[in-house]
Formats: sequence, C-alpha cells, structure tokens
Amino acid sequence: SVAFSGDVIVEVSGGTYTDEATGASTPLSTPMKVVLAANGGTVTGVVTPLTTMAFNSAFPSGTKPTSAGFKTVASTLATQFKLTGVDLATSVPTVSGSLDAYGKVLAGISRYLKDNSVALSSLTAAALSNAQWTTFSGTFASAYNAANPGTPITYSFDGSKFVISTGASGAGGAGAAGSLTVAATVSGVTTQFNIAGASKPASQTDFCGALTNASSATSLNNALGAVGTFTVNSCTFNGTVGNVGATLAITSPVALILPYTIVYTYN
Repeated sequence: SVAFSGDVIVEVSGGTYTDEATGASTPLSTPMKVVLAANGGTVTGVVTPLTTMAFNSAFPSGTKPTSAGFKTVASTLATQFKLTGVDLATSVPTVSGSLDAYGKVLAGISRYLKDNSVALSSLTAAALSNAQWTTFSGTFASAYNAANPGTPITYSFDGSKFVISTGASGAGGAGAAGSLTVAATVSGVTTQFNIAGASKPASQTDFCGALTNASSATSLNNALGAVGTFTVNSCTFNGTVGNVGATLAITSPVALILPYTIVYTYN
C-alpha cells in the first residue's frame, strides 16, 4: 500500500525461503524483481524466479522498466512455461501441500537448479546460447517431472520469445555472464549486433549442438516448408569465438542459394 500512482519496481534480497526441491530453509542467493502499476492504494506483487527472468529479459542494462513492458514479456514467459492465463506478477502461487500450476513450475525450477548444479542468478540472467535452448527444454522437463510425479509433461522453449541462461555461474569461466557480439554475413553483406549478459558455452559441443541436431534442423526446415531448405555446413568454437557456415537454398518463388557465415564473439 503506497500513496503513489505509477510504475514501481519491487526487489527482494536476503532472507531465506523453503526450497521446494529439498524442503530445506535456503538463503536467497540473488535479488528477485517484479514491476507493478501502483494505483495510489493497495496492489499485490509476487516476486519469483519467473518474474525475475521476465524482468531481465524485458529490460537489458540501461533500459527503463515499465509495468506495461514487464506485463508483455511476463505473459509470453508464462505461456512458454505452460501457465497460459496466469499473471506472474500478481498471482500468488501455492507452493506447499497441493501445488497449483504456478507452484509446480517453481518446484520444477528448484529441482532443475539442484539436479544440474545451476545457480539461481545464472538461470534468471537474460542470456543464452543456441545450444542451451535445446538443452534447457529437455533438462527442465526432466526436473519438472521429477518434482511433480504424475502425467509427464514436455517443454519446447522458443528462443525468439525470451532469453534465459542455463549455464552455471562463475567468474570468467564457461557459463559466466558477459557480452556477445554477433556478426552475420549473407551474400557479402554483414550485419552486427551486441547482446548483453550472454553466457559463454562450455564447449564446442554445447555451442554447436542446437545448430546441428536433427530436431532443430527438422523444425527449421518444416517452417520453411516448400520454399527452401537450411543446411548447417560447419560449426566450430574455440572457447571464445564460434564460427558457423550455412546455406539457405530457396526453391520458390525463384531458385536461389544464399551462403551464410555467422561469427559469435563472447567477451
């Protein structure tokens, strides 16, 4: 209850919580946030790992947070976690006894952190590699199902919707948040952009996995349909720089072959 109308950031730090995966009282290792639209009276705000993931995805460093911007990303994030219609910012999850859908996802997150030795700060940071998306879909589903026995559930996260990190945190090591420069060259024309808070892949297998595995290639080519095919020809990663060579062959409306080279530089 605050005598203020406008956007408010609520940040929680310190203290302890009961870990759903272990049942143990656990110190909160990283601040968590949510953005609310205060109306001059009383508003409800819930702070969870999901709201923090939405915050970090919606507002990269230097971006002014707004409740409208937060709501848009949080809604997409909820859908990705199969919580369609759940307002992550204001819905109070049931996290003990008979868990509701929101509570089950939070229990799955706790189990994911425990089983994969991932720090909460790493999960909530807005960063990923292509390979990590494929890995996270499978590993989170396994953790969710272990935390919530019953009918198995599967996940397929869409990296174009929001970004998360799946690597363990560590100063300067693989998985540590840093910055990423991406330079894509198509038929001699180069486009370059930067991504803040990107986690460095742990290995060439980690970096190249999502680009070369069968399911990723099948999904992309299914999306292209009859108009063409996309083929990854080469992929290397030396611990700092990743190089990808690919070909997009267009068959309709005209036949055209476009060579791609993409250079990922982790700083």
